[in-house]
This record gives sequence, C-alpha cells and structure tokens, in this order.
Amino acid sequence: MSDEAKQVAAKQEAVHWLLRTRAGDMDEIEWDAFTRWLEVSSDHAIFLDEAEAADDWTVENTANLSAPLSELSESDAPQPEAANDNQMMRFLPLAGMVAAAVAIFALWPSAAPTATLITTQPGETQTVAVSDEIVMTLNGGSKVTLVEAETRVQIARGEVSFAINADEPSPLRVEVADLVLTDYGTIFNVVLNDASVSVAVAEGIVGINPENENVQVQAGEKVTKALDDGKLVRERVDSETVGTWSQGRLEFDNTPAQEAVAMLERSIGSRVTLAEVLKGETLTGTLIVSEDDSETVAQFAEFLGAQARPERVSGARTVWDVR
Repeated sequence: MSDEAKQVAAKQEAVHWLLRTRAGDMDEIEWDAFTRWLEVSSDHAIFLDEAEAADDWTVENTANLSAPLSELSESDAPQPEAANDNQMMRFLPLAGMVAAAVAIFALWPSAAPTATLITTQPGETQTVAVSDEIVMTLNGGSKVTLVEAETRVQIARGEVSFAINADEPSPLRVEVADLVLTDYGTIFNVVLNDASVSVAVAEGIVGINPENENVQVQAGEKVTKALDDGKLVRERVDSETVGTWSQGRLEFDNTPAQEAVAMLERSIGSRVTLAEVLKGETLTGTLIVSEDDSETVAQFAEFLGAQARPERVSGARTVWDVR
C-alpha cells in the first residue's frame, strides 16, 4: 500500500472513530482498540482533530449550506482569502464544502462498520469466515470482535488460529493486547491470557506492528510478549504443531505444567488443578482430546506420573484434581 493510500485509510479510520466516540455506546473492547489506534501513529490524532473540526463546521453551517445557491446574497458568497489563511475548510470551494457536509450527514448513521462479538465456552470451538480467503477458529474460552467490513479482528482473550488461502498479502488486521498483526499468506496461532500474548506461525509470515517496529515472524517461529514487560521474545517451534488444538490434538514440547493446564482447559469443559509438587514439572508429547473429559484428564495426569480425580463441581464445570 502506498503512503498516499495509507493516509487515506487512516483518515477514513479517523471518521469512523469520531462517529463511534460521539455515539456514546462504545464498550471496553472498542475503547481499547481506539486507544491502540491513536498510539500507532501521531498522525492519527491529527486526522481525528481534522475530522472533528470538519464536522463541527458542518453543524454550525448547515442552514446556509442547505439554501439554494441562487438565494445567497453577495455578502453570503465566498470571499477570497489570504494565501496564508490555513483554516482547513477555507481551502475548499463552496461546492466542495456542500459535498463534504452532505457526506458527513449521509454517513453518520451508517459509517461505523458493524462489529460482531464472538465468544466460546471452555471446551467449545467455533470456526468463522472472516472473508472468502480467511478463516479463523476460536478455541474454548475465547472472546473476539470481528469487523468484517474492515477484515479486522480484535482478540480480547483466549486462543484463535487463522488460515489464509491467498498468494498475495491479505488485508487481515488482528489487534491483540497492544500488538497489531498483519498477514503475508499464512497459517498462524494467537494466544492471549492474563500474563502474555504469543504468536506462532505455521506457514508464511506474520508482521507485528508494521507501522512501528515491523517485526516479522517466520514459519517455525513463535514470539511472546509479557503484558507487563514490553519485550518480544522469539523462539523456534515445530511448525507442524502450531494450532493443532483445532484438530483435537495438544502438542507439548517441554511445556511448563501450568501452561499445559491452560492449554487443556481451553479444549475441555472442565477445570484442572495441580498439586503444588507438580507445578514445576514440564510435559512433552501429544495428547488426544477425547469427547469424554475424564479420559482426557486421565491421559494428561499420566504425562506427570500422577492421577486425576473429580474434586467438586464449579458451576456447570467439573474440577479435576491432579496429584
């Protein structure tokens, strides 16, 4: 995308955010996305101010603009301005200002693209078509917002895998924590929990914060960022194991036990607790997720040389104690 096209897109986004903030019904996810959009570039705040100034001008001058041009008196007609007069709307001829006003009022009810909230319960997966070429699959306990018109996905929690069937870089934009992900013909997996966000790539390349650091994650790589740290930590992974949870298979590779528990809980409808002595252990191997949680948890316990027993029921979820 050329610099000019990026600027046009950013100005369109500014109009979108102006309308959303003035609508007064933004939820926490949208406010977070708005804040991240402002932080991406200092130009965004400038474009937002320009959009607000244009809209304020329109509101103040609606009556005059709605009158037929033939009814304007000479005193109402546009007067020549000094060459150094930089008030934004005075650069436009009257016809252009009329068009701008009409556009703003015409777009006000519908300019904000529709955002769809998608959630899954623990043990539940859901596959969603983002576009004809892009499919995302949510693991259990996930929450995302899809803005289909913008090919944009905001991840609020959980695990989501993406598969893009295209030879060219796709328009997909994934916003997670304070990261913006872009795609270059890819299969990749994103995990957001209370402590960190990670991006693992099976095929192709994923760009992180392309307008700033522009970090590229290649196939067979995983980048993790602690939410309270800010550093991106890169490591090698087996690309064949990325996102295999969507096929009912959990792959452990020297995985810390508590991280493995989080992986397990996303894939089943039960909760799992570990005895204190097991929390420092690691797991390696493949766990097949069964439709029967008791079988799956029993297999998981075997990786740790332990046993699992149902301890109590929390809401509608069984809590398994592994020790």
